[in-house]
Amino acid sequence: MADQRGVFLVGALCSAVAAWFATRFLLRFFETRTLTPFAIYCVVGGGIYFVAMLVMG
Repeated sequence: MADQRGVFLVGALCSAVAAWFATRFLLRFFETRTLTPFAIYCVVGGGIYFVAMLVMG
């Protein structure tokens, strides 16, 4: 277990950096845009899934 400590630390650091960049991007993105395209995508995707479940039983 001790020999994997370095791998764990690198993974934790990479995930922290990725989370920071993702949060920064999303905060800036939502200052100027809305969630309307995502809402449309969810409704269309949900409709397709619903129809597929009706057809496939």
